[in-house]
Amino acid sequence: MNPTDKDINIAQSAIEAMSKTTDFNEFERHWQDYLFRIERAWETASNYAKKTGGKCQRWISNNSTLRKKDPLLRFLKHARDAETHAVSATVDRSIKVSLADRLGRKIQLNSASVSFEDGVLTLDLQSPDKSVDWLPALLPGDPYLTRFKTRGEWYNPPTYHLNEKIKDFHPVAIAILGLEFYRKEFTEVFSLK
Repeated sequence: MNPTDKDINIAQSAIEAMSKTTDFNEFERHWQDYLFRIERAWETASNYAKKTGGKCQRWISNNSTLRKKDPLLRFLKHARDAETHAVSATVDRSIKVSLADRLGRKIQLNSASVSFEDGVLTLDLQSPDKSVDWLPALLPGDPYLTRFKTRGEWYNPPTYHLNEKIKDFHPVAIAILGLEFYRKEFTEVFSLK
């Protein structure tokens, strides 16, 4: 067992909780826990490497450089900073609009337009059906990573990790990639002498 195991295990639990919840506020809280724990584990490992010296010096140098250059690692590090210091949210969710007739009848639409001004969502619907009893509903969509700004610099959601194109951009998939990377690297550094 190495000193980062506790934080890595909590980060793993946060990922599992994110994948199960349907409540966005819970999702966001678990995302923030995940970010905090992987960064805390990084600090533990880097402090160990600095104190140990030798081969650990090369490890800290290589991984510090990678955290600055790899889009996924860079995003996660700065997302933690943005979330911790309440600078900016790094995850959000889309909203879907659902329209139905209150009695379940089919609706014919000739045209539809949507506008959003001053916090008001307006739907302009044109239908030949005169007796429609509209039943609109706002449905939460899936969470996604957002572009954010911290310390004057913008950070976009990552599209590459370790020179490989990322296939799944969902925050849970991104968190898993980050956790796999850090788990492997922490195992390596604590085996060096």
